[in-house]
Amino acid sequence: MINLKKLEEQGWIEIEGISSLNDLLLIARNLGIIQHHPNGEIVSSLIPSDGKNSIKGTLSNIYGFSEFPLHTDTAFWPIPARYVVMGMFNKSNCSTSILNLTDFFSEPNQQALRKAQNSIYLIKTIEGKRYTSFYFKNGSKDGFRFDTNCMIPVNNESKIFHTELIKWLIKQKRSTINWSGNKAIILDNWKILHGRGAIPYSERNRKLMRIYVG
Repeated sequence: MINLKKLEEQGWIEIEGISSLNDLLLIARNLGIIQHHPNGEIVSSLIPSDGKNSIKGTLSNIYGFSEFPLHTDTAFWPIPARYVVMGMFNKSNCSTSILNLTDFFSEPNQQALRKAQNSIYLIKTIEGKRYTSFYFKNGSKDGFRFDTNCMIPVNNESKIFHTELIKWLIKQKRSTINWSGNKAIILDNWKILHGRGAIPYSERNRKLMRIYVG
């Protein structure tokens, strides 16, 4: 059911024919251990809002119905969730955009990896502040985190790196996930950034299910 080879090589895959929450949970459990969201949920039901009643500093609070920028989910965790499983049972005209962050570190930009490894960021959330790195390693796997809404570059290396990365992101063509109904996607959250298109009035009942996997 899950093409693990394609997921490893491409960083994301789509799965058609998903019709229930149990289908999504089965996908997540086949990937690894499901991780609880900070609010205690294992499955988040995401419905667009104007953000006024959302937790301060969250994407919903900052952007409301507007476009969500590319980001790493759970970038503020010590180690971000490895995979993000998302599913939608109904059709939606509001797409999800994705971009492989590892492309930034390929030729001719190999020095970028060294800068990333030396880049220190300040994480700011409602729970407090702490320092973290853009690059991390967990076992034999390399990972990257990026979320401009909670990550602030603090050392000289990170400020230079951050500016270069932002310029690169602006120029890149993103892949698009079109929600045609009964579909799930799996993102390798350690290398794939994702965002959301602006929500038109007709899509304000759009419901996206999300599960984090370690």
